[in-house]
Amino acid sequence: MGIYGAFYPSANASLICEIHAVNGFHDGIIEGSDEGIWIASGRHNIEDNNNSPAFTGRIAYSPLPSAEVGVSWRVGHYNKSRLEDLDVDESRSAKIYAFDWEGTRGRFHVVGK
Repeated sequence: MGIYGAFYPSANASLICEIHAVNGFHDGIIEGSDEGIWIASGRHNIEDNNNSPAFTGRIAYSPLPSAEVGVSWRVGHYNKSRLEDLDVDESRSAKIYAFDWEGTRGRFHVVGK
């Protein structure tokens, strides 16, 4: 479930905001790799494993139709800390932040994260 909005401060510029509540990662984010955190192993959590949603969002600014910069995030708990009214572990969270941009000039289109 989420909210999306776009605002147009001038004829060429736009500010885009979105935020979503989603099922969070699961323990696979930590246990899926011997080499440390492995985000891909913590995805595909069809059912919420800890009754605590994760939150994702993105804010982007486009000063011109041909350019955009943005920042995004995903934060939330990934482990089961409570089972049947019994605390079994401390609640642990993962926080991921990213910066992205794109631009077009002539026939060239460049995207970065």
